[in-house]
Amino acid sequence: MATSTLLKLGPFTFSIETAAFNQLQRAWSFTWSEQKRLGTIPQLQYTGEGQ
Repeated sequence: MATSTLLKLGPFTFSIETAAFNQLQRAWSFTWSEQKRLGTIPQLQYTGEGQ
């Protein structure tokens, strides 16, 4: 019997038969470093994903 995957979180799979959610949120964060430049305004440089 095949199950329909609703959500997968790492090794855990939630199917329609086992779990349902009312709301789903996702958030991202990024880190940027200011790079000074001679004779002009500083620019931002992407330095990776946030915490």
